[in-house]
Amino acid sequence: MMSDQTPVFDIAPSSFQKNPERPSSLTVPRVLILGAGGFIGRQICLTLADHGSAVPIAVVRRPLQDLADRDIEQRLLDATDVTALRDACRDVQVVVFSLAGAPAVMKAALSALRDVVGSHDQAMRVVYLSSLSVYGDQTGQLDENAPLLGSSPYALDKIAGEQVVQQFDDWLILRPGIVFGPGSPTWAHFLGELLLTGRMGLPVAGLQAPCNLVAVKDLAACVLACVQQPERKATILNVRAPWPTSAFDGQVFTWADFFAAYASALGLPAPRPRGFWWNLWHQRLEGPGRMVLHKLLAPQSPPPAVIRPWLVKQCAQGPEMKIDRLNDLFAIPWTPVAQILQDCVRALRHHNLRPK
Repeated sequence: MMSDQTPVFDIAPSSFQKNPERPSSLTVPRVLILGAGGFIGRQICLTLADHGSAVPIAVVRRPLQDLADRDIEQRLLDATDVTALRDACRDVQVVVFSLAGAPAVMKAALSALRDVVGSHDQAMRVVYLSSLSVYGDQTGQLDENAPLLGSSPYALDKIAGEQVVQQFDDWLILRPGIVFGPGSPTWAHFLGELLLTGRMGLPVAGLQAPCNLVAVKDLAACVLACVQQPERKATILNVRAPWPTSAFDGQVFTWADFFAAYASALGLPAPRPRGFWWNLWHQRLEGPGRMVLHKLLAPQSPPPAVIRPWLVKQCAQGPEMKIDRLNDLFAIPWTPVAQILQDCVRALRHHNLRPK
């Protein structure tokens, strides 16, 4: 935990007022966002541009109209190309690594970043987006000092990235939980479809795991706070939304809380716990059967909304990410869960999904 003397920065992405306390030497840093074409990277670009205290520069593979509409500079390059990345970094003070891709791509991009930062003329801050997955299947309360036991290819990529970034002089690593918001195919659209079609049902014990969600706009606000941090840093921060619990008797926001809140936003009753036979049919028979038919008959279309094994596991067990260090360093105005879910509902309606 940070000391009481650590400066606290109040980042207000909803009002986008410039922070008057920010030192003039860092008034308008130029920030290169790797992975700006992705779900998280785009939101980071938009948040930085809206706040006005940093100049986002989007690294993309092809021009994006929504960024162009906001007059956000776009640089078309391959993040694994050392020469191109070095040229792109000549006039920037901060690099945000929000890139996602195959293991070989991630390894090459991190190697290029290491070469560029190591040869940069001036000190350059790196903000690296890691993941909850680095903790693996651990349960209980986890702070940033917990062992990194993730073993999936994705988790191993994130762990390798953290090791590279920690070789730099000025870095901040964010370990977000599950990032969701309007446009999130899994955590907004897929779960919304499950609720709308009445297929969201798990045993009561299967909804008690902590729900380490964070709205994508709030994660972008955390990145902005890292950009604005005036002192040289070398720290790791867990990131999740500290939403209050409402369902059952827990002290932490659970999946039961989330599904009850999402159903309410959709105008539906909270999904009730289901019995053995219901879960046997939907989890073991109907779900796998529909997935097989989808792969055989329509592999290019979106997968059907059925309960899948990874979702059952996610809702039944998981850690509670401790965010004391983040709260000590920054004053993030977290978006209320009802507000972000209303945004998700509007996105669902845009895709012509309606309650049955």
